[in-house]
Amino acid sequence: MKVLSILTSLFMSASVLAQGSWVARSNFAGAAREKAAGFSIGTKGYIMGGNVSGNELWEWDQTLDSWTQRANCPVSKYFHVAFAIGTKGYVTTGSAPDTYEWDQSTNTWTVKAPYGGPSCTGAQAFVIGSLAYVGMGNAGGNDFWEYNSVTDSWTQRQNFGGAASHWGVGFSIGTKGYYGTGFDGNLNRQDFWEWDQATNIWTQRANFFDARRAAVGFALAGKGYIGTGYPNTYMNDWWEYDPAGNTWTQVANFGGPPSCCQATFVIGNKGYVGTGYANGGSQMFWEYTPGPSALNELSGLQVNIFPNPMETEALFTFSQPLKNGLLSVYSSDGRKLTEEIIPSGATHFTLYRKDVPSGIYLCKIMEGNKEVALKRVVVQ
Repeated sequence: MKVLSILTSLFMSASVLAQGSWVARSNFAGAAREKAAGFSIGTKGYIMGGNVSGNELWEWDQTLDSWTQRANCPVSKYFHVAFAIGTKGYVTTGSAPDTYEWDQSTNTWTVKAPYGGPSCTGAQAFVIGSLAYVGMGNAGGNDFWEYNSVTDSWTQRQNFGGAASHWGVGFSIGTKGYYGTGFDGNLNRQDFWEWDQATNIWTQRANFFDARRAAVGFALAGKGYIGTGYPNTYMNDWWEYDPAGNTWTQVANFGGPPSCCQATFVIGNKGYVGTGYANGGSQMFWEYTPGPSALNELSGLQVNIFPNPMETEALFTFSQPLKNGLLSVYSSDGRKLTEEIIPSGATHFTLYRKDVPSGIYLCKIMEGNKEVALKRVVVQ
């Protein structure tokens, strides 16, 4: 049975499935630097600040693979955080607690409410929905703050559950935030924690592979990624975190040399890592594509799923309209659980959970008689 054989190969070994690949893109166009920060808006990625020319903002166009300098931030930032909400980018902490908003449509900066915690470096930031979360810097240690861009206000949330630390890695998957690794002032750390936006509670999860600081990471396709950094020497290993199984799997090493303190952002199903320290400041810029355990397209069609993991429903978005589409859901033993007709010409489709129990499932998408995509979906 074709589908069963595909499923068998997909579920047999996470280490084989999740390798992924790195491709070098056009070098960062600004001066070589480290401790910059990144964010993305649409198909554009941005790197701002760092230890050299700390107020510069550079834009990378995914379509053209080219860099363009944008308006300088009014102040320099170093070992700060950056994030995007809608079409606005934000930078805060670092050399001072001041916060600035950058408007993509007007290429202008506006001063906003200062970060709620003390001035700090080495903090982390992630976004859940329309709210941003910042914390775990070298001054507040384990303080954790929520930023509302509509009201331009900061609200303190439950302190990070682990030991006070900084220089860690943070990202979000669905309605959960994650933070781990870092430096507590004496030792590098490897503990890894999950924060639930609904309950405002931190829960410790499986430790990262080893203790380190100044690593980087991001989340895409329902998985988290952490790599590079400094445990006792500079590293280029790269690891994938599966929130459903609470497991870490080593994947393809970072494409560049061993390094730390890079800037990262995500566009669609691609992650990007640039600049950083590698025997000095760097201009390198690399693109990561997850392996088929996270996404596995069989044709030119690209399929995004959000949220994944899902609870009650998930939105499938297609890069081009489907004709005579069909979506089938299979269990890990190859049983077809449901089959849904996708309206002709659709560019998106909502899959409802119905009575499917929690677990990992394979979704096969057909266009007429042709398989066009296989996607793994985690149901919580």
